[in-house]
Amino acid sequence: MTGSHPGLQLGLVLPPCLSGDELRAVARDADDSALHSLWVTDRTVAGTPWLDALTVLGALAGVTRRVQIGTSVLVLPRRNPVHVAHALATVDYLTGGRLIAGIGVGNAAVSGPEFAIAGTDMTQRGRLTDEYLTLVRRLWTEDDGETSLAPKPGRHVPVCIGGSTSAARRRAGRAGDGWLAVFSAPGRFAAEWAEVQHEADRHGRDPSQLVPATYLFGAIDEDGVSSRQLLDGILPGFLGAPLDAVADTCIWGTPGQWLQRLAQWQEAGARHVNVALFTSALEHDMHLLTERVLPQLAASPWAASQQAVTR
Repeated sequence: MTGSHPGLQLGLVLPPCLSGDELRAVARDADDSALHSLWVTDRTVAGTPWLDALTVLGALAGVTRRVQIGTSVLVLPRRNPVHVAHALATVDYLTGGRLIAGIGVGNAAVSGPEFAIAGTDMTQRGRLTDEYLTLVRRLWTEDDGETSLAPKPGRHVPVCIGGSTSAARRRAGRAGDGWLAVFSAPGRFAAEWAEVQHEADRHGRDPSQLVPATYLFGAIDEDGVSSRQLLDGILPGFLGAPLDAVADTCIWGTPGQWLQRLAQWQEAGARHVNVALFTSALEHDMHLLTERVLPQLAASPWAASQQAVTR
């Protein structure tokens, strides 16, 4: 597919265990391209090597110049909210205001041991997320006695609420600057996004200022075959399901096939797409993205969203 896709922005979710050299190389390529953002995912007991999300986010703050960086997503209810507020405010300060805070509640199928380590009741994760998010925002904007943080962000830090449930969509509508769909599909996205908009309107917020986004699992190639084979081999162990069962939430193939898939999401109403890239040749695949996919994409919905929000 050729032609531009105005209004759609692409973010790259980093592989979970990059070396320092790989991280610096990805940061350099991202800064020098039209990539909108780099993201890290929050896991501790993953069964595979996985770097701490907030530590990597701090490293990205030091090695990037232009791209926005964020968490996709941070499982807030299993963490100390004061420490999270401090860490994220630090990242936003070091980057000069390039942070997007992606927040989620965790998944019972994969996050149970991590909640146990934190001593947190998983059944309370929704309530705790609401409570902690309110506290984090207050610490970013107000002085609160012994827990006052400084420096505070000098702007409204956009918070993207991730999740696949109605509860996540309602949370995004009432408390987020965007919704990051997980395990959605182009055919369902518009109706799911309408639920976010309805909740925003119900709480006196302008739905047009929220960013509709989606999270995909992806691989890219030049032959239209090897990326599918890569996902076929990885996803059963990573998601517990074969590619055919989760194809709606995946993207693979050549740059042209990627553009076709991204166009489907744009037509469904998405303005931002995060892709968790599975790769055995990171430098090569980054080149395919930066040279043959990104030039077709344009816009900056997150920047527009945060400018419209006042404290």
